Amino acid sequence: MLPLQRIVVATDFSPVASAALQAATGLAARAGEPEVVLLHAVEPMSFLEPLTGARFTTGVGLPSDIMRRSMENAEERLAEFAGEAPIPEPEDLGRVVRSGRPADAILELGDELDADLLVVGTHGRTGVRRLLFGSVAGEVLRRARRPVMTVHEWVPGADGPLIPGADGALVSGVMNIRRVLVPTDFSKQARAGLRAGVEIARAFGAELHLLHVIDTRFDAALAPLLGDHQPSLQSLLARAEKHAEDILASEWKAAGPSSLTTKEHVRVGQPAHEVAEFVKGYEIDMIVMGSRGRSTIGDFILGSTAERINRTSTVPVITVREEAEAAD
Repeated sequence: MLPLQRIVVATDFSPVASAALQAATGLAARAGEPEVVLLHAVEPMSFLEPLTGARFTTGVGLPSDIMRRSMENAEERLAEFAGEAPIPEPEDLGRVVRSGRPADAILELGDELDADLLVVGTHGRTGVRRLLFGSVAGEVLRRARRPVMTVHEWVPGADGPLIPGADGALVSGVMNIRRVLVPTDFSKQARAGLRAGVEIARAFGAELHLLHVIDTRFDAALAPLLGDHQPSLQSLLARAEKHAEDILASEWKAAGPSSLTTKEHVRVGQPAHEVAEFVKGYEIDMIVMGSRGRSTIGDFILGSTAERINRTSTVPVITVREEAEAAD
């Protein structure tokens, strides 16, 4: 995954979009100083939102003069937004304004620029009325063939102490990653996430935590059928936990992160909940996950579990496509 050459950052000018830009520039400073391109998409009928409180995404085109003014206004706002970026030379940021659906625009620009990473906020200007994750970020995650980073309003280290920048000078307002979490189900797709997690941890000098969760959601369904054999289930879980620990050790050996501080963890419970609790308990700054492909996602790594992780995580989440990793 590293070094990065180009990053596309989607923006709707919301606080979350500012956090996404902050995370992207913070990662760029440690990942080869790639070109960062800001993208804003002018949606059909979106000019009615301030009047109605609702979004119109019917695909109905705007009259040419209204569309022209909307595009010009967007270009001005994008220039102002770029100027507020927490980097020494914000004028170096690329700026692109497109018309159309945001998810389509993000994916198309990513393909045009052969971007190494797409960055989106996990909710947008519609606030609680409609999470961006459910429309734009969720669609990008499902369809993207490239790594995607989702970001909430808080960027690790942005409000913390000064840290060394790319040139060694102390700077603030940048992303500081101290602990990286890689959830795994031991699949080859999860190993793509592990490889990316190793690279990011090395770039930031961060600790790397590998977590496997033994999913016990089947307990409630099986309990009535097990009857007196319930202790056998607990014994099975204990053996599964020991087996997972052995596999985790071999995963580290295969990844070869000998220069990093690494730790393996096994939890028993519901995966999304356990990941959230682990993030809080260990003060994790970033999650890196592998995924199966363009539309299907593994039972643990994506699907309902990873969707929930991306939607609710309090820290940035990078989702890596196994097919993209294999092509490198």
